[in-house]
Amino acid sequence: MKRFLQYFIWTVIIGIVLYVGNRIQLSLEVLSQTTYEIRPFLFFMIFFPIFVGMLLRLPMLIKEMKAEKKWKINWPKLIAIGFPLLYITVSQLLIFTSFGNFLPFSRGVSLLLGSNITVMTGLVFGYILLDSIKEK
Repeated sequence: MKRFLQYFIWTVIIGIVLYVGNRIQLSLEVLSQTTYEIRPFLFFMIFFPIFVGMLLRLPMLIKEMKAEKKWKINWPKLIAIGFPLLYITVSQLLIFTSFGNFLPFSRGVSLLLGSNITVMTGLVFGYILLDSIKEK
């Protein structure tokens, strides 16, 4: 019963975060349409899925950290999976920077994949970011 209650509370917390995030997204979308300033909306669309992905992994990380052992970062996982996902996630924002002209495929990735893919890659990147922290 205790485990069920923990899962239920965590589900409610994630549901509240998703609801509040949706409200913020809608208000930023309206603001970007009235002021023609799209950067705050893009920042939110990039970093909110990463935050939610981290929230999905957080209970397991807390459970693992209660063991009080030494921790290390799984660099191969983070570099091989995490960095490409991060690149796809921030590709829409790279168009507005000077780095977007020099990095490979930055314009093509954001135009071909669209916002749904960047949301999914942001979720997976947030999860991988906390999943790459492992005990020695």
